[in-house]
Amino acid sequence: SGRRCPPLRKPRAAAPGTGTGTVMGRVTGGIIGSISIRRDEHPATRHTASIGMFVTSAWRGRGVGTALLDGAMRWARDAGVERVDLSVYPHNQAAIALYRGFGFVEEGRLIRHAKKSYGYEDEILMAVWLGPRSTAGEHPGGEPAG
Repeated sequence: SGRRCPPLRKPRAAAPGTGTGTVMGRVTGGIIGSISIRRDEHPATRHTASIGMFVTSAWRGRGVGTALLDGAMRWARDAGVERVDLSVYPHNQAAIALYRGFGFVEEGRLIRHAKKSYGYEDEILMAVWLGPRSTAGEHPGGEPAG
């Protein structure tokens, strides 16, 4: 059908004072997608947060992922997060394109990281920098070192 993404609630903290935000897409009959973003607690990496997201198959390609990711990125900026990372399966080209549209770049690959019923699957690591631009710790061309 031609249904588009319904309006989503503003990201909310899972508990007051925590470094976790969650956004859910709901329609009559259930949840159509969800995203969580969790800020790292260690002092050296507290400027980073990680995302986990899903959209139910019936709602893919209808703007749900875009709306969820937009909400999580707003939450990250409001929380002062400077770097957001995630992992995605290589076959999930629609998700990879979505993440690239938000500025995420591939940073690496975890070989045979996921063990599924049919065998092992790699995961691609992607991240986006939201913090101030600096040449410290960067390769020529602006890519982060490492």
